[in-house]
Amino acid sequence: MALEITEEEKTKINREFPIGKVLEGRVIKHWPFGVFLDIEHESFIGLIRIVDMGFKSPANSDMFPKIGSLVEGEILGCDFSNGQVVLKSDFGKRKIGN
Repeated sequence: MALEITEEEKTKINREFPIGKVLEGRVIKHWPFGVFLDIEHESFIGLIRIVDMGFKSPANSDMFPKIGSLVEGEILGCDFSNGQVVLKSDFGKRKIGN
């Protein structure tokens, strides 16, 4: 379901979630294309796409942080139509102790 967001609301969201800011969220769902994070926002959730996880080889959901894990990511931008803050994280480059 697409969100109806005014230009004023987009400006406010962009100020709240500026590109390059590091944001922490709790993993709430795995999908084949990435993980969703609870970022404690009323309208937006975090998304780290598999291409933005730093894996050097194809990844599968067994390689993702466990549901409930806290993850940090750098904001790449906002997807207003889907209510997502898109992030990148390098957890695919290091061993993580979920």
